[in-house]
Amino acid sequence: MNILFIEDDTLLSKNVSKAISSKNKDYNFVTVTSPIDSMNEVEQIEIYDLVLVDLQLTSGESLQNLWGFKIISTIREKDSKIPIIVLSGKTEIECLRTAFEL
Repeated sequence: MNILFIEDDTLLSKNVSKAISSKNKDYNFVTVTSPIDSMNEVEQIEIYDLVLVDLQLTSGESLQNLWGFKIISTIREKDSKIPIIVLSGKTEIECLRTAFEL
């Protein structure tokens, strides 16, 4: 199973990838930590079976926290059926509802 993991916290992404991969050697993780790299990886979304995405991605010069929504929306335009697991430290109901509606 090919898994795209989009998370800007490198320690978290490393630990999650390692923990899941240790349970099943058939899981192949590709981890990207920047929004721009994420959008480039989404261009080849058809090679993935699952996407894990952090809603609160930030880029170096921009603290805009909307990257996760943009990435999910772009994935849905390319492949409406690929499973997406949303990770977020946000607790606002409206934010979570928006993510699920994408």
